[in-house]
This record gives sequence, structure tokens and C-alpha cells, in this order.
Amino acid sequence: MDIPFSPMANGVAISASTTSANASFNAITGAGEVCARFVNGTGVLAYVKLGNSGVTATNVDTPIPPNGVVTIAFNTSQGITHAAVLLASGTGTVHVQVGRAAL
Repeated sequence: MDIPFSPMANGVAISASTTSANASFNAITGAGEVCARFVNGTGVLAYVKLGNSGVTATNVDTPIPPNGVVTIAFNTSQGITHAAVLLASGTGTVHVQVGRAAL
């Protein structure tokens, strides 16, 4: 069964590689409980982490299977403004979008 996801802002494409990369995503200030939906458009395992502008992802963070989707809940009061991505190998694109989901 698919989890319904309702986008609240435009998504962001993060160019990922074996070095952690992060990007600011379109968080909704004051929205309370929201979700970041990650879509791994690569054929390799990706690791993701939410945080501020200094966030980095490592191989112990949340894994996303190849060509997989993961949704992570957070509260906008936590100051989360960025997502970081690390790939197990190679290069590719991981997309992130903020919205609401029935988890």
C-alpha cells in the first residue's frame, strides 16, 4: 500500500556522490509536523540526514535502497533546513520534497 504524500513546496534535486553533499530544501516555516520525502534515483544505496546548513551524511545515517523512496518525519521547530546525501558508490541524483504524509 502506498503512503499518501501531499507536497507543500517544490522539491530539490541533490547531486550526490561518495562525498556528502547537502542542499537547502523548501521547508515550510511554522508548519509543525511535516515530512521530507527522499527519492533515490540511482542504482546504488544512498544515505540521508536532515539538519541545518552544516549537515553531512555518513554510511550510518538513514539508508535508501536503490531506486527507493523514504519518508522522514520532523517538526519545523527543530530548525531543519537542509538535507545531506551520500552514495555508496558512483554519482547520481536524490530528490527531496517537504510535505505531509500519513505515516
